[in-house]
Amino acid sequence: RQNLWIIGLDERGTSDYDQFDLTGNCVIVLGREGAGLHDLVRRTCDHLLRIPMAGGVSSLNVSAAGAVVLYEAFRQRRNAAKAHVSPCVESASKPRKQKGLGS
Repeated sequence: RQNLWIIGLDERGTSDYDQFDLTGNCVIVLGREGAGLHDLVRRTCDHLLRIPMAGGVSSLNVSAAGAVVLYEAFRQRRNAAKAHVSPCVESASKPRKQKGLGS
């Protein structure tokens, strides 16, 4: 109703966090350490994402997992913003070399 996607972060998620488009309006929901997302919260989410793990580690603690996914959202949004900058605006925003002593 509010034009937001509810994204749950859960080790049993169906998609990897870095394969999901996080540039839109979304809310990222994190679960409790150990127990993960409550069943009611999980059912309310539009998408469930996971962080793929290597080796014997099954999951990260909630603060580390949140940091990983929030940084990915930031990275995607930064790249999307760079793609929307026109060449004229980009060249105008670059600092120009000033002539001075020694030039």
